[in-house]
Amino acid sequence: MALRTPSSSPSVGHALASWATIALALAVALVPPDLLAAPVPAPAEAVAALPAAPVIRPAPVALRASGPQADDAVAGAERAMPAIARRLKVPVLMYHYVSEVPAAEAGSPGARDLRVPPTFFAQHLEFLRGAGYHTVTAPQLWAALNSRAELPDHPILLTFDDGYADAYQSVMPLLLQYGFTGTFFITVNLVGRPGYVTWDQVRAMSAAGMDIESHAMDHVSMAKRAAASLRSQLADSRRILSERTGTDVRFFAYPAGEYGDEAIAAAAAAGYDGAFLKSGGVLQSPEWAFMLRRRCRRTTRCRSPRS
Repeated sequence: MALRTPSSSPSVGHALASWATIALALAVALVPPDLLAAPVPAPAEAVAALPAAPVIRPAPVALRASGPQADDAVAGAERAMPAIARRLKVPVLMYHYVSEVPAAEAGSPGARDLRVPPTFFAQHLEFLRGAGYHTVTAPQLWAALNSRAELPDHPILLTFDDGYADAYQSVMPLLLQYGFTGTFFITVNLVGRPGYVTWDQVRAMSAAGMDIESHAMDHVSMAKRAAASLRSQLADSRRILSERTGTDVRFFAYPAGEYGDEAIAAAAAAGYDGAFLKSGGVLQSPEWAFMLRRRCRRTTRCRSPRS
């Protein structure tokens, strides 16, 4: 989730002190009605679980969207889904930077869109804890969808893309302070570069209970790529992250939310259980395992184009 950072001017700072909490409440509660087969529960309601379903392993999805946007694709997946599949309403919030906007980028809407100041992020966590939410990881969500494992009351995923240095410096300490976990999608070839986490930090995050997953070898679009390139981006990143952390990396987030049928098939072939878009709502199902949904502030940069 990329929430817009309000002005940090002292003249408006106090008036906007609760902005982040209110915005988060709306992001969790407001779900496009055309994406859901039933009314969306308020955040205070328990997780909705449909009747029992058999264990389902993901397979390459070959759905064709009616338009270029992921909203069309996920809606089509939902319409095509057999009645036996399990569906859960689990918000998956998307973050990038948790840091102040640099002074040199203060006038850039993109810089503001991608950042949440640490003080506001702490407000988000305070709100979630007060509302009774419990964080879960991508593997825990998958287990609940695919093998009917139990989730805690009011489950939510907090996801962080790219592997910026603040993931270790700011995000992890705050998550631990509030008793939460996060899922971090790491771009392998960015690790160790200025402004990004190091491999020692990635290992420390994993050892602390954070969920480390893949965001490709390079932060490049997974749409309209050659098969060999897709194999490298998906399979190599999974292998390296698994080796570096000693965990079995099974989930992927499409860089920039861009993907296509070939990327979905390559993700399945590389051994991933699922992959995340950057929009789509809160309804999750194993039937669209490679188009799992997240919540993002509603701008064009939140959409996940499908080639």
